[in-house]
Amino acid sequence: MQDATFALFDETGGKLKELTTGFLGEVLVSVLPAGRYAVVQVKAASGYVIDPAKYTANVEDGKESVIEIKNKGLQGSLKVILTDTAKKPLQGGSFGVYKVDGTKLSDLSSDGSGEAYLSSLEKGDYYVMQSKAPEGYTMDTGKHSFTVSGSGQEQMDIVNTPMLGRLEAIVTDKKDSKPIQSVVLGVFNANNDRVGEIVSDYDGYAYSANLGYGEYYLTVLKAPEAYAVDYTRYNFTIGKDKATVNVKLDEAQGKVRVIKEDYRGKGVSGSIFDVYD
Repeated sequence: MQDATFALFDETGGKLKELTTGFLGEVLVSVLPAGRYAVVQVKAASGYVIDPAKYTANVEDGKESVIEIKNKGLQGSLKVILTDTAKKPLQGGSFGVYKVDGTKLSDLSSDGSGEAYLSSLEKGDYYVMQSKAPEGYTMDTGKHSFTVSGSGQEQMDIVNTPMLGRLEAIVTDKKDSKPIQSVVLGVFNANNDRVGEIVSDYDGYAYSANLGYGEYYLTVLKAPEAYAVDYTRYNFTIGKDKATVNVKLDEAQGKVRVIKEDYRGKGVSGSIFDVYD
């Protein structure tokens, strides 16, 4: 390692000089009288950590004493953040971390915050590749390169795209199965958030926009006057198979009010009436 600096001391502890390594990582001190000496590193090469140990050597006339000192590289860390296209953190994504030559170092998995960490990375070039996506998402297939140049933390942001599906709702008369037009249906997710509103067409069909994989439910918001609003929750799942929900409505039930009065307009009780269709 070039540009590492060392202090040379005699046996009394007196500092004799400072020495700096050259291109080959070596430094040579010539014409030293025989005796006991100590070497202490005072500066490391860029990207490396000083070795704090004191190294001693006995110099004899006509002989060469060699001291070999090894420096560890500064170690950095990696933080991977996995989100969807709406910046929602995703748990359960898996990643491989590799050296630039393809050597695999570690497997990582994103936590509840969508994050995964790897520490103790030495100076050098690396890359990350996703090996598994959370359920309902499409895996990123890119190679994400990064460089560790010191003791800092490198951050890698990876985005997974939600897999999408659609809902088909079929609205019919419960009695005779004829299609019902103009029924307004609300689409809600598992958190009870309304994520869409659809209306049945002439054939009783209604289609949602694309929905991410997951659990949902459908409920009637408004029906034509001839039909009663059905407050049932129709649960469905958006996944690889098409989601179809059959909604059947009852005809609205009307009421008849009969008022019996005498000639003075006073109500009369006890009368019985027959009602015919």
